Amino acid sequence: MKHQQGGRVIIGLIALAVANLAAPTASLAQKAKPQPPPPITPTADRILYDLQVTVKKVVETDIFRMYSNGTGKTQLTPRNGYHEFCAQWSPDGSRVLFLRTPGAANAETVWTMSPTGSDLICATAQTADYGVPSWSPDGSHIAVADRTVGSQAMVLTKPDGTGMARVLQCGSGVTMGDLATWSPDLDPSVAGYQGLLSFQIYTDHYQVRGLPVDIVGGQVGFPDGATIEDSILVLDRGVIKLVWSPDGSRIAWSANSIRVVDIEYIGCTPVLPIDPDAGWSGYSGAYDVSGWAPDSFSLVGHGALTEVWGVYRFPVPEVLGGQVTPIRLGSDAGRRPSLSPPVFPF
Repeated sequence: MKHQQGGRVIIGLIALAVANLAAPTASLAQKAKPQPPPPITPTADRILYDLQVTVKKVVETDIFRMYSNGTGKTQLTPRNGYHEFCAQWSPDGSRVLFLRTPGAANAETVWTMSPTGSDLICATAQTADYGVPSWSPDGSHIAVADRTVGSQAMVLTKPDGTGMARVLQCGSGVTMGDLATWSPDLDPSVAGYQGLLSFQIYTDHYQVRGLPVDIVGGQVGFPDGATIEDSILVLDRGVIKLVWSPDGSRIAWSANSIRVVDIEYIGCTPVLPIDPDAGWSGYSGAYDVSGWAPDSFSLVGHGALTEVWGVYRFPVPEVLGGQVTPIRLGSDAGRRPSLSPPVFPF
């Protein structure tokens, strides 16, 4: 069902109103805007990022951690012959999710480790052409796109590697993209509900689509056995990354620039723009977004100024509009940063 609003075509994600979900609550129907963030404490925020390191003419990608003021740089993955990248904090900050590959094409595995780089656990038993993995809102599962030719699907697994399942398998003429990202749990009162799992597919062009997810008793389910064909259109274009703000009030995506849009709600059902040019673009240029800060008032990502890559924080105004200056974090030419949750375990 389409609605006309302010000249923009928007579509309600009505799939969240399936029978097994509770009725919307008044508080979600009148969701408040986020409040301005407290001052940043440089030594309280830990940022993960990956960095290419060259030793004796051998190039390797490793994962590092630093404070948001650029100090306290710590290498988490040692030089071991692998490329390790796309690190993401778990929702409670207790684990780090990342991809590992020996450098061969289409040979990634998904791993987790402690915030200090110890206690490594492989979450996928076999190598595949995996996209960027993502945590479920409660941290109980990992979603990752398997783009292997002939067996493309969305893969869900527990962080310890058990319970691995291939869901949302691609049919003829449908290609799975790189993206897998979860919305916040918009209604914690509904047992098992884990928000909207968004993913990218290609038919005659790229689209971001989504389906609501339930996790009950450790089992992952979609409403009425839904498939990719039953999914709802989120964004009608290809994107490098799409991320939901922690409070569910906004989404940001990057495709030649970083764009941010406010999300409207009908009850607990988000209403998202499908216009490729919708949303505020305060950051035009070679920037890619990789995540939100916990306060929902800034983004983290990477970009290139004068052809030098680096990690940046991108402030997002309370009222979207105007140009804002990005803030360089540290001096490394890092990429794909992830900012720690507000309660850090050590």
